[in-house]
Amino acid sequence: MSKISVDTISSRSGGNIALGSTISDATIIQYNAKGVFETVSAATTFLSGSELVLELDLRQATTYTYTMPTGANIGIVSFKNMPADSQNGTTVTVLLTQNAAGTGNTTEVTGIGTNCTVVPYVNGAAIAGISTRALIGSGTTTTLSSTGSDVDFVSFFVHYTGGTNTLADSYKVYVTKNGNFRRGNVGI
Repeated sequence: MSKISVDTISSRSGGNIALGSTISDATIIQYNAKGVFETVSAATTFLSGSELVLELDLRQATTYTYTMPTGANIGIVSFKNMPADSQNGTTVTVLLTQNAAGTGNTTEVTGIGTNCTVVPYVNGAAIAGISTRALIGSGTTTTLSSTGSDVDFVSFFVHYTGGTNTLADSYKVYVTKNGNFRRGNVGI
């Protein structure tokens, strides 16, 4: 008699088998994975002193769109409601459309991810924000394309290590970019 452990499985008769159950003498197990859908939301901004804050509420979505305003740079990226009840990680992607002038966050000094705020969500409530910076794969910051209306996909991975949820050392933010995307002339 062979046994296998499963997380979830549906029987042909339509019933579900509980988590952690074992199945004896199973001959056919079919698992149909359906498409994964992501909620896309428009990122919000507000001023904190003289800094423009790009706020990404992780309870609302993990994929965001944002069009850069002319004459402004994102000064702080805020990850609001980051789950911090137990160790976890969340990937957040922002589709940033450059302003028509191509001037938003294009230099190392004004790069995306230089200043980040993580606002932990613990036991059903947000707690005080923690200031940190993103870890960059290469270079010192992630800069946006300087061509007007280009789209940059900036992805963050926010890792809560499971440590004290009010300490900056318990959070690691990583950032990377694919970018300079624009419509081609062929095929449209």
